[in-house]
Amino acid sequence: MPSFSAGQKLTATALQRVVPLFAFKVADEIVNNSTTFQDDDELFFTLEANAVYEGNLHVVYNSGTTPDLKWQFTKPSGATQTDWSFLGYSTASALTYGTGGESATAGGLGGKTTADAYGLITTTNAGTLRLQWAQNTANASNTTIYAGSYLRCLRVA
Repeated sequence: MPSFSAGQKLTATALQRVVPLFAFKVADEIVNNSTTFQDDDELFFTLEANAVYEGNLHVVYNSGTTPDLKWQFTKPSGATQTDWSFLGYSTASALTYGTGGESATAGGLGGKTTADAYGLITTTNAGTLRLQWAQNTANASNTTIYAGSYLRCLRVA
């Protein structure tokens, strides 16, 4: 982490190391009858090259018990995600905490609920980190990610 001295001019590069990157969803988004991952319209931002970020995804969603919700991230070329944890409902509607890879499936309860993921992202190249999501099982009912969901990363190295 950078250190600052009194009277020192702050640069954009220096601030990127102490101010989190934050993408906030301001509009609801719906997927219907599709298991094909689609880019989220709002939950994305650019990561720097040769950096380590602590990441956090908070999703407010609604899905039926048949379609459920699945997500993954697209990330800069050469980037890795490690030590990710998930807190949310399983496809069997049980509250679950676990570790996993670069994607997750959250169970639909037929009402509004939340899921969270936490972990590290290590980059070698600069580029976009973006949430992609879809129904886990194609179904004619809506799966919605609501306004108020967010993606946040803080550079830690």
